Amino acid sequence: MSSKNRLSGDFGWSRNNILTTPSPFAGDLSEGGISQFKQPFARLSDDFLISSNLVNHITLGYNRWASTGASQTPLVAGGWPNKLGYKGVPWSDGEIPIINGFDGVGQFGGGGGSPSGGVANNSVVSENLTWVKGRHTLKFGMDYIKEEADQFGTGRSSGYLFTSNKFTGLPDSGANYGVNNGSGFASWMLGMMESGQTLNPVASNQFPRGGYWAAYVQDDWKVSSKLTANLGARWDMYEPSYDAHNNFVWMTPTLVNPLAGGILGGAQYATPQVKTATGATKHDISPRIGLAYSINNKTVVRASFGIIFGPGGFNGTAITEPGPVMSPGSLDYQENTGNNDLTPTWRMQDGWPTASPSGSPWPTTLTKTVGFDLGGFAQRIDPGDSRPSYMLNRVFQIERQLPSNMLLKIAYVGNHGTRLQSRVDVADEMPPWDLSLVVPNTKGVL
Repeated sequence: MSSKNRLSGDFGWSRNNILTTPSPFAGDLSEGGISQFKQPFARLSDDFLISSNLVNHITLGYNRWASTGASQTPLVAGGWPNKLGYKGVPWSDGEIPIINGFDGVGQFGGGGGSPSGGVANNSVVSENLTWVKGRHTLKFGMDYIKEEADQFGTGRSSGYLFTSNKFTGLPDSGANYGVNNGSGFASWMLGMMESGQTLNPVASNQFPRGGYWAAYVQDDWKVSSKLTANLGARWDMYEPSYDAHNNFVWMTPTLVNPLAGGILGGAQYATPQVKTATGATKHDISPRIGLAYSINNKTVVRASFGIIFGPGGFNGTAITEPGPVMSPGSLDYQENTGNNDLTPTWRMQDGWPTASPSGSPWPTTLTKTVGFDLGGFAQRIDPGDSRPSYMLNRVFQIERQLPSNMLLKIAYVGNHGTRLQSRVDVADEMPPWDLSLVVPNTKGVL
């Protein structure tokens, strides 16, 4: 733009289409699907020489990752459940249901019944001002990252069903009943179902959001000809993840649960007033200290100390995972046989056996089922889960110039992490406030 102001940038775009293998069936019964991925990105930077010792640099960035998945099976008038004679499907999206149990040859309809997609946006602003003043080189800056993810999916709303060859097996075959006789295809043609699942996409569109703020100041100070000091401080703040349309649910350990005798611990649903389980920690300031001392022209001693903050256990990113919280994208209704698969649980032509719930399908209290009827689970959120993780970093190093252009380095590097995130689930973990609960000893032994 001028001798003092330089503008630069770049832009890229890619697109990929992936066709999954349509096996073991072809045509309308294919498991095959079509996935499409688009990834545009853009960067714009400006360097402005304000004066001979003052330079400003700013960068704007944008990344987008979009994906869609669709079935190769075309929709039909009235929907596939109606065409197959499958009645009473509570919340069908018209896609072909997924049906299993065909004598070990797999399922059909896997490519249908699960249209889905998502768009992930990542916006970045980075500002830096550098000022050279005598023996000091001062840097001031800030960073901001906004993360958004728009997702949709109505998978399994037409049903995820299982038939069995035992339904058409010979009744007098004894221990070999349905092993060497009977046909899963025949059972399906007769509409005989062993078990099944249907999902109500009450929140098929999900919109997790997150953000990150940071600011810093740094002074590179030439104390003397032998000693250089790097002194700085950084402030970090991770915004808690939330859903733009309040489709989050989490387990709050301090919430009174009326369905469990009034003990603490219950599922809590997001509202316009309470969008997320925790708040942001706003006072995380970390030091950055470094020293370099030249003993002579061949030996240098270096030392540094710093604290690096990361997101807390709940404040995850919207692009990867919104933290230990789930969005109840569907209500889960299942039916299973209780007669050792000898007779069908229901017949497709008679309709889905579980009636639609009365009133609003959105649950407002914790149910007594393990999965909360949510097709998943709600993880526990403790009051301190918004506290960030951090690493203490310490380094001490000696450098010595050797003959023949060789350099010897001896260093100590120490790291200590606190509240680091982990994917390891502690299966036997019990909240300490539940240890006082009395469990009846029915067997008279410990």
